[in-house]
Amino acid sequence: MAEISTINARLDAIQYLAENCEPFYTLQSILGRFPDIDWIISMCVQLPKEDTEQRCEMRLNYVIALKNTLELLDPLANTLETPTNPLLASVRGVSHISSLPLSQAITLHQM
Repeated sequence: MAEISTINARLDAIQYLAENCEPFYTLQSILGRFPDIDWIISMCVQLPKEDTEQRCEMRLNYVIALKNTLELLDPLANTLETPTNPLLASVRGVSHISSLPLSQAITLHQM
C-alpha cells in the first residue's frame, strides 16, 4: 500500500496540473505519444532463431521506435522546467538520458 506522503505528493501534482492548464495539455500531448517502452526494449534485445530479411527490418523498426521515444524526453523535460511541484519537477531528471548513447539510456531506463 502506498505511503501517505506518496499519495499526498501525487495529489499535489494533480492539483498543480488542474490549476495550470497549459502544462497539463502539453504533457497530455507528449505522454500520449509514448509507446510501451518495456515492450520496445524487449523487442530490440530479443534474439530471433533465424535472421530473415523481414525480421531484420522489424528489429530495425523497433530500434527506430526506441530512438523516437527517447527524443520525446527533451520536450517532456522542457515542459516540466517551470513547475513548482516537486513530483513533477523530479521527472525533469530523466532528460539527460536522451543525450546518452542508446545502450546507456536503456540501462538507465531499466533501473
